[in-house]
Order: sequence, then C-alpha cells, then structure tokens
Amino acid sequence: MQSIQDKVNKLTRLPSPSQRAPDLASGRVRLYQDFNWNSNNTEINIHDGYSQKSRHRVDQRLFDKASWIAFNLPVGTVLTFMDHLPSVPASGKYADLSDAGRTLDLIGTGQTEGVDLDRLQMNDKISQFFWRTVDLNQGAIELFDDQDFTNNRVTIFLSEWAPKTLHTMDRWWINDRTTSLRWKSLDRESVELFDNPDGRGESFNRIMGGGETREVRKLQDFGFNDRITAFRWSNIKPIYEVVQPVVIAETDQDVDQSIYEEIWAKNLGDEQALVAIKFAKEYTISITTTVRDTYATGVAAEYSVSGKAGIGIVEATVGWKVAVKFDYEHETSKSTSVTTTLTVGIDHSIMVPARSKKLVYVTIHRSKVNSKTYTTKAERWYNERLTGSHQSNRDGQELWKRDETVQITVDGGLQGKTEIVLGETKPL
Repeated sequence: MQSIQDKVNKLTRLPSPSQRAPDLASGRVRLYQDFNWNSNNTEINIHDGYSQKSRHRVDQRLFDKASWIAFNLPVGTVLTFMDHLPSVPASGKYADLSDAGRTLDLIGTGQTEGVDLDRLQMNDKISQFFWRTVDLNQGAIELFDDQDFTNNRVTIFLSEWAPKTLHTMDRWWINDRTTSLRWKSLDRESVELFDNPDGRGESFNRIMGGGETREVRKLQDFGFNDRITAFRWSNIKPIYEVVQPVVIAETDQDVDQSIYEEIWAKNLGDEQALVAIKFAKEYTISITTTVRDTYATGVAAEYSVSGKAGIGIVEATVGWKVAVKFDYEHETSKSTSVTTTLTVGIDHSIMVPARSKKLVYVTIHRSKVNSKTYTTKAERWYNERLTGSHQSNRDGQELWKRDETVQITVDGGLQGKTEIVLGETKPL
C-alpha cells in the first residue's frame, strides 16, 4: 500500500520558475506580481483568520496581478486558487468548482515550492481561494487541458466526493476540455468518466488503482478528447480478508483503581493447617475500539480475555485480545464499544498456626488501558490485481492477495493483577 507521502510524490508537480523559490514557513503562500522573487508580493498565512473550506478573496494589492507563487503547505493540505469569485454552490460542496473559471491546486509537500502561473494560463488570474485538509488515502485523478499532462489542470481528490454517486462538472472550466489524464495515486479505487452530465452515453472506464496503466497522454487515442463532463468513483472491495487481532500487554496498562479486601483466615484445630481463603467480586469494564481504515464503512469488534485471569490466581496478569471485522456495505460507526462484567478474586490456601487467625490483605488492581494505536496485519483477497498483490487461490477462486496494515486504537478498563499480603496472627 502507498503511504501518504508516496501518493503526494506521484501527483504531477506544478511548473516552477527557473529561479528557486525563497524558503517560507509552513502554512504560508506568497503571491508575486512579476516574474521574479523580488517583485511586489503579498503573503497568505492559512492559520491567520482563514477558515477551512470557506471562500476568501485575494488581497487587493495582488488581485488578478500574480505571476509567480511560492508556497509551503503541510502534507495533506491543499489550497485552491480560482480565476472568478463564485460563492459556495447551493449543494454545499466546498470542492465544487462551478463558475470558478480556471483553477490551481497547491498540494502540500512539506517543503517550499514555486509555481509559474504563466505556464498554467493563470497569469494575472488569481482572485479567490479556499484551503482544507484532504484525506489523501483515497488518492486523486488529474485532468489536464492539454496533451502530455500540460497546461491548466484540475485535481479531483476522491475523499471530497461521495462514492457511487454521479458528480457533474458541466459548469467547471475543465468541462469538455480534458485532453490527458493521470491517476497514479489511486490504490483500491476505480473511477468512471462520462460524456454527459446525467451519466448517459459513452464513458471512459479504464481508471483503476491496480492496473499497470496509470495515465493517458492523449484521450484522442481513445475517442474521448474534450468530452469529460461527469465522474463517479467506487472502492475496490476485498472478497475475503483475515485481520490479525491485537493483544494488549501489561506494559500498555496503568493502574486505575483497586478492589481491596481484608480477610481473617481461622484455624480452630490443635495443629497448624492450610486454611482456604475465598473472595470474589464482580465489576464492569468498558473497552472502546476505533479503526482507521479508509475503505471500511463500519467496524465490529470481538473481545476476549487471555492469559491468567479470574479466581485462584495470585499476582496474575491479564491480556486483552481485540479482533475486528470490517463492514464495506453499510454506513456504521468506525468506533465500537463493549461493556462486560468480570468476576475476579481468589480461592487460595495459607498456613495458619493452631487455634489462631491470620489477617490476609487482598488487592486486585484494575488497570486502565493507555490509549494507544496498534498496527496489525490484514490479509486481503481481491478480484482485481492491485499494486503489491500476487495471485492466490482461495476457496477454488483465482484471486489477487495482498498483505496490508490496519491501525486499531484501544481505550478502556481491564483487570490487572491480584496481590496477597499476609498480616498479623492472633490467638483465638
């Protein structure tokens, strides 16, 4: 699977000036009036009064006057400049570029980058912008105005658009202008592009994360030049999967509270003898599991105590195993909680002198799980050949198997360990 940095690196870099851009602090975008870094400029600090997903007008000093741009945005942060001044559409989709004219996506790489607006047909055309943090796990497709991935372009980040839904671009500048395509950052996604805004007519359906082809230099070769006006995307779902459970060790726990009891063990006989001490209590525990998986719509979790636990154990530790199962069909929470009741205590014998009683202090520590994210292995089988997969027979089917990672965050209360301390002895 591709990391976030991998996905960013596979997106097409914007054309840059011949001169290296001056270093900027993170979160800054600077507009320059002329084709040099010493010209009149104005700076945007995205964290200084510019709310995410809202439209903001460019400072009047560089309104429709910028020629070069320098920017330094964190990985996962995207700022989109627009030629026109449209309001957010009535649909509320902040990424909808209807009536925006030509646009420019500044995609954060974690370092300073430079942009030559003239090579994007956006010289003196920067009027408005909005910025946001984008989930890059689901990748993006890039639509270019000219062949060989040049000229103006639009980047569609799939996480900003609902899956299995037709999205029209009939009022975007790129509508019916796309000449070349790239989808190198896709992994478990497929995209279909349509000739008509209602999805009727012909479509281009070769965009898949798993194929060897990840770009089209000339859509004319496929009879689809200047025809794209709508899109729809969906996840490539596994046919089977096996997710390894995580085990919470004692080192991942802190003592939260204790159950304490004092017991007198009595020996009425004339000789010293083993005397049984018994103690049991019930208490409830609650565990919450949250799973980070881009493609699942929900998660179910199974919990089981493992190791030494329950009555009869002295200085015993308890491990907690969490197994998860993903839901890819129904929209449910990606966090699940369980509350259960455990009986804890001791059934133990100690030596007590004749005609005496001995005080026994029993402490059962209740632990609190340190909120921690565990990484576990997921084996998944697909119908499609994805990057990093290999052919594998499963239940008589020839599928493509790939090992992936899943992150599971666990938080809650567990039983810890039982301690016995022997106290004073008194005659009866």
